[in-house]
Amino acid sequence: MVKRKIGLLPASGSASRLNGIPKFALPYNSEITLIEWHVQLMLEVVDEVRICSRASWVPLLKELGIDQLVSIISLEPSTMNDALFHLANLNGKEKDADYIVGMPDTVLVQAQGNPYEKLSSTSGAVSLLATPFREELRGKVGQLKFSSSNLVEEIKDKDPKCNYGAIWSAFRMSGYPLEREDKSPSYSFQRMLESGDIVLAVESEGEYFDLGSLTGLKEYYSLPTTHFLSKTKEM
Repeated sequence: MVKRKIGLLPASGSASRLNGIPKFALPYNSEITLIEWHVQLMLEVVDEVRICSRASWVPLLKELGIDQLVSIISLEPSTMNDALFHLANLNGKEKDADYIVGMPDTVLVQAQGNPYEKLSSTSGAVSLLATPFREELRGKVGQLKFSSSNLVEEIKDKDPKCNYGAIWSAFRMSGYPLEREDKSPSYSFQRMLESGDIVLAVESEGEYFDLGSLTGLKEYYSLPTTHFLSKTKEM
């Protein structure tokens, strides 16, 4: 039986690093917002997209017309793992579903093709989109080490001393293999590795930007203006 593919976009954080401004509503380019861009890419490879957001931000999503394309649930600020738990179990536990998870406050620039498509073609419990590490991201992201056969060997979360050359920027999971109590998926992924579970790395080129911080915003909006003139399908 072919598994149903569902895209998940957790957007219910407190946005404390941007003084409460909803990060997903920031411009991706001159035409669309970050959340619209992620939805656009996901809808190319999944059967359904689900977004969770704070109650006060749901009207903004509806104003963008997002509610015509996706399912939106109201969820107050929580950890990413808890948000994903609610999204994955929207209609009861769907054990046979594959979930493609993205972070709607991030961008990959100059990635070839649709990275969500790369994830959707994999199998197993978990596959991580492995993108190049940039020094500006040190101590701010989950970094990973993987073998020549693309098996993830170790993950470290926001470790300023880590020298691994890749980060995970999105992932695919079969069912819900994460620990709901973990603050970040990175901790769940590392726990799986320590238990002997297989976690795959799906390599993707491109530069990763976290627009959830003022530093990331400044870096991204400092790119050449040509990046912001069209709906270029980068991630």
